[in-house]
Amino acid sequence: MTKALEKPDKPIPLMNDFIRVMAGYADFDDVILTTLAELENAGVFESKCPEAEELARRVVGNDRSPETKGAFKTAMAKRPPESIEQLLTNALAKDPSAGGPSGTALVIRFNYAINRFFSLLNWNVGWEPLKRFLRDQFRRHPLERNVHTFVTFNYDLILDRCVQAVAKENWSPFTGYGFIIGWYLVGGGNDPVQFPAWVEHIPSDQIRILKPHGSLNWLVPQDRWGKTGDTGYLLKGGPALIPLGEHGEIRYCEWVEPKAILFSNNHGESMAVCIIPPTDPAKRVTLGFIEGTRCMERKAIEEADEVYILGWSMPRSDKDQRLLIAQAIAERERPISQVIAVNKHAGEDYFDDVRQLFGNVNVTKHNNGFREFVGGG
Repeated sequence: MTKALEKPDKPIPLMNDFIRVMAGYADFDDVILTTLAELENAGVFESKCPEAEELARRVVGNDRSPETKGAFKTAMAKRPPESIEQLLTNALAKDPSAGGPSGTALVIRFNYAINRFFSLLNWNVGWEPLKRFLRDQFRRHPLERNVHTFVTFNYDLILDRCVQAVAKENWSPFTGYGFIIGWYLVGGGNDPVQFPAWVEHIPSDQIRILKPHGSLNWLVPQDRWGKTGDTGYLLKGGPALIPLGEHGEIRYCEWVEPKAILFSNNHGESMAVCIIPPTDPAKRVTLGFIEGTRCMERKAIEEADEVYILGWSMPRSDKDQRLLIAQAIAERERPISQVIAVNKHAGEDYFDDVRQLFGNVNVTKHNNGFREFVGGG
């Protein structure tokens, strides 16, 4: 859905074109430049590109001349599409004895490159189609007597920011993610401020944004100050921090690595962005607030009258979420009244997959993109 809101000169990546889109920033942003060079240097790509390999070695070797960066940007942009999930899987499987950064270090670096990309994008998207969709939902199903649950596997904040703008006082980042976030950072500062106690009573039952894979504005403590696992930094449950703008609007974290934060009670933590890659159920992260998110997600699917699937590719690699949905559907007493699947030029097998996963119900198909679906052209 985020992709559907991109402007012609501000492309947004999908799973298979992350490298091409992020390469557009490689000549002027060192975080993205280094991430792409380290991925290339680690040999995680299925296709071989000698030109990109040589340029990556030069970049990693600290050749940051404009000529080298420009040539590397061009070479990476020409690479054939490859799934970023598969690239990171390949990174984690690489032989540690081969030298260079570990697979875990590559995953961590990529997590911060994603954060960097959306920070640089700076909300430069076409908001109107999403605003139109949200206004229509809240009009057709008034908040006074209906519950709207958004489940998103995107790390970005486009949906969150739009919900905050359209719903206004009916959604708060303090409680609207399904758990209480007790601290926040104001503007560009790094001194955490504690939310006053009354924020716990801000209504959040009518609109919830559930993000079981984490979010680029959730900052949580690292487990044992930097310990890592298969999917990046190991994290623990709290206290959670959220960065806000000067007027309370949500924003991206501008950090490019974890930071030590001293809370007002003199309790220090090393805080990191909370991103949880899709994993096998056996490797699933078990943070308390994520487990609570999953419980609310499952309950929402068990009780929903209508389900909209807005561009989710339903990847086979995300076995964990597919299992959760299947189990929730199995617990329903009656079929979902309406499943609306919105995609763009997806094959019939995609809609068959949706149909089967959601209990063999009839699926209303919209296959010309989100903008066309909401009447935005």
